[in-house]
Amino acid sequence: MTEEFLNKTIDPATKEMLKYAYDNNISTMFSRVEEMKKCPIGAVGRCCKNCSMGPCRFTGKDYENKVGICGATLSTVAARNLG
Repeated sequence: MTEEFLNKTIDPATKEMLKYAYDNNISTMFSRVEEMKKCPIGAVGRCCKNCSMGPCRFTGKDYENKVGICGATLSTVAARNLG
């Protein structure tokens, strides 16, 4: 088990459980997030998950001029995602 894996938390009980999971080949959220491929749309900040109407994805050649279901522009989505 690497130190980086154990440094995901400062809590001693959680560290103990992470070591147990690692030693017994049990997946954890930490191991799964490392295995999961990142969404190319979300990685560049062009998706919105702020309401139940979406998720809206701003894709294509004209993505800067598109609006989400609620009418939000990409700039609005970027500003909302900062908060």
